[in-house]
Amino acid sequence: MPKNNKLFLERILKEAIHEIGHTYGLAHCDNPKCIMHFSNSLKDTDTKEPGFCFRCNMKIK
Repeated sequence: MPKNNKLFLERILKEAIHEIGHTYGLAHCDNPKCIMHFSNSLKDTDTKEPGFCFRCNMKIK
């Protein structure tokens, strides 16, 4: 793939937020759009939205 700094930064931010979610006690989420969904591939990371799903968001609060 050609170099894509924007996509690279999006992926890094998603994974950083995911790991921060673990520090708040969140486990992996079944929702593939949730930032807490386990990424098996870059496709999984790209599918995630940049935030927590409703259920994970409620667990944080």
